[in-house]
Amino acid sequence: MEEIRRAAAAYYQNLPEEKKRYARFVFSEMDKNGDGKINLKEFMEYLNKDNNSALNNPSFFRALDKNNNGSLDFEEATVLYYIMQSGRALFCKSCNTFLTDVYFSCFHCFTSKDSTVSTYEICCDCFRGKKFTHHDDATFCDNYTLLSQGRSLALAAPPEKRNSVLKKIEMTVGVASVALRRAAGAFYEQLPEKEKKAARKAFKAMDKNRDGQISLREYMKYLKKKKVTDLTHQSIFRALDKDDNGSLDFEEAFLLFYIMQSGRGVFCKSCTTFMPGAYFSCSECFFRVDSESTYEICCDCYGGKRYTHHGGATFCDNYTLLRQSRSAMQEAPVTKRNKVLQNIEKPTRIVILVTGILSLIRDIGGDKNKSDGDNSSGPDCNMM
Repeated sequence: MEEIRRAAAAYYQNLPEEKKRYARFVFSEMDKNGDGKINLKEFMEYLNKDNNSALNNPSFFRALDKNNNGSLDFEEATVLYYIMQSGRALFCKSCNTFLTDVYFSCFHCFTSKDSTVSTYEICCDCFRGKKFTHHDDATFCDNYTLLSQGRSLALAAPPEKRNSVLKKIEMTVGVASVALRRAAGAFYEQLPEKEKKAARKAFKAMDKNRDGQISLREYMKYLKKKKVTDLTHQSIFRALDKDDNGSLDFEEAFLLFYIMQSGRGVFCKSCTTFMPGAYFSCSECFFRVDSESTYEICCDCYGGKRYTHHGGATFCDNYTLLRQSRSAMQEAPVTKRNKVLQNIEKPTRIVILVTGILSLIRDIGGDKNKSDGDNSSGPDCNMM
């Protein structure tokens, strides 16, 4: 939930003054007794009136109530406003848990031409424990992978469709690390036994002295050999080192492989921080065929307006971008969708993952090396 709070705060800070006033108007509409707080009854009544039954339950109210005092102040209610505007109101199709961070979706359903088909989102715990029932040929991937791989689908859609989705995003924005480990764990549990053995073999290739641990030196040497220079920063190694003992065991090292294959190796274009959770992207750049970079920035830089990009840029968080771009992805040719599906299925074979990693992270390496240029005028956008 903390990732959503940070994204909501950044979203609100970047609203024009008139939109902030509208957000406060919505708050006052909910606050029937005018005491500056929203109690559970007011919360339920407002959502019933708004026909928003999906969010209308006490457990969700408690999740919004950060200080656990039984009511929502304006800051806490802003999170609700953000969730409603951005399409973040997602619940696990198996256990009905509100999905606050990483989740898995069925690629076939997400890209189906039939928009009435559910995208079948499930939480990491249900995916890991295989506690779900879906069609036999389902291919699941996490929401970050779906967004990174799905961009090529969106770009294959007709220009008028891309422009239509972009306008919809602009209207939405105008009106309105633990998770990463869990996702990696769920991904590993779904691998066939043969591929789990391949993953351990890859780990041994990094572990040169055979002590069952990956030292910083072994880590740096392996990534430099693979020419994956963007992940050689010591801060990334420390982030992977969960128990802070100066080395990586298999579980910690597998997180590295997962980041590399899923497109999760995203760094803020402003402060170069590794972004394991929510971040904001330029929607115009996302839908431009001639734009290599989608100009991702962290919640702190977006909220503090510590970035420089082209004039008229419309930013939205990665969750909103994925949900809103689905219709554009659906317009892509079948042959293109099948090609992207193959790209998504390939990473489940760890041997391909480790040996073919350069093609998967080409954009990450190229963009991060040009971060100084991005901050000056945003040349990666190729805006004419």
